[in-house]
Amino acid sequence: MTPRRRLVIRLLLPLCLVVLLIAAYAIYWWQVARQLEAGIAAWADEQRAQGAVVQYQGGKVHGFPFAFTADFADISLLGKWSGTNLSARTADLHLTLSPLNLTSIRFTADGPVTIILPEIALDAGSNATPGARLTAHRAAGQVNLRNGLLAVLSVDAGRSRLDNGQNAIDLGSLHLGLVLPANPPAGFNDPAAEIALAATNIDLPAGQAELLPGPILQAGLQGTIKGPLQPPGNEQAAHSVTEILTHWRDIGGVLDVARFDFAQGPLSLTGSGTFALDQNLQPLGASKITATGLSELIDLMIARGQIVGKDAQTAKMVVAGLAKPGANGRPEVTLSFSIQDSIVSFGPLRLLRLAPIPWPQ
Repeated sequence: MTPRRRLVIRLLLPLCLVVLLIAAYAIYWWQVARQLEAGIAAWADEQRAQGAVVQYQGGKVHGFPFAFTADFADISLLGKWSGTNLSARTADLHLTLSPLNLTSIRFTADGPVTIILPEIALDAGSNATPGARLTAHRAAGQVNLRNGLLAVLSVDAGRSRLDNGQNAIDLGSLHLGLVLPANPPAGFNDPAAEIALAATNIDLPAGQAELLPGPILQAGLQGTIKGPLQPPGNEQAAHSVTEILTHWRDIGGVLDVARFDFAQGPLSLTGSGTFALDQNLQPLGASKITATGLSELIDLMIARGQIVGKDAQTAKMVVAGLAKPGANGRPEVTLSFSIQDSIVSFGPLRLLRLAPIPWPQ
């Protein structure tokens, strides 16, 4: 073999190998794309067979060679999932998967997303209207799957509104995070889910009782739900929210809050604690909090007539006695925080009574 021929072979072999790899990847990408399209259609058919309404346009997978991308338009879902009736609508939805990780799905909705829960009530008054609607003007997030089931969910929404047709709560931003364990909890001390909730610039409905005037600048929590949520029996059976919460309470389930925070006007709270549900399925718990601006809140409550006489004097003395300079130079107070019989208390100070939560039956 002549040197020239050997040189040609040395050049052609790597080139052929590259061409073969590209061809193999193209075949792989095409096969996966068709499987994803078939999977989406099969899921929609399965939901329709169970009585749900699933409507959408599009769904063709594209994005070769760097991603699997599917674009949907005019999406409408109506049915019952996890025992809860809901409907969801959006004009557009974009799903993206990396070829290197088919278990992680990124999604974006550039237009408004509306979710309606017809069995949820936003308040417990005599004129409460069943039905809660959440509208987010934009949303993005990620879903991670484990063996085909949800493992991680993260959603970030921009300007949003929660309403029942009469009253509305406006939010500047909203975050939801959910992490499910590999194995469902067997006992009360096993984790059922890790959750993270956060919202900013919250405007409550006009006339709604509030701690301080003005929007809630920030509110959020990070914690772990412990204890089985599914009542014993048929794992696939649909249970109402009340049945699930009753079972969770009776088995000793708790919410371990690693951190919660709240800021409104001069008041800022951070803390951690353990919470559960009482015999009426209302919040019950205790924790320690660190607060700044508590003296201003007490002064306002005294001016409103919400704290009077000796209670007012005691509250001011307790806060003054516990106050220490905080990191920002403002007086800072650390004391107990509790919810019992729907009454929220800071140390010996009864702050407010919570309206009962009307769980769906």
